Amino acid sequence: YPNPTRDFVFLQIPEVESVEVLDVVGRIRKDVVWVDGKIDFSRTESGLYFVRILFQNRTEVSRIIKN
Repeated sequence: YPNPTRDFVFLQIPEVESVEVLDVVGRIRKDVVWVDGKIDFSRTESGLYFVRILFQNRTEVSRIIKN
């Protein structure tokens, strides 16, 4: 949450092992930083992104809209 966002998205998922942010083409975005349960989108342009979260031996993908 929140989605859409302007800068940060907060994760409420226990035991997150890794987070990857991908653009609509499937490229991993290196300019998005994940630290302590929040993802920093402040340096990215507006658009649609996918967040791939690995936790407890599961993978979940969520769509995020950056305004």
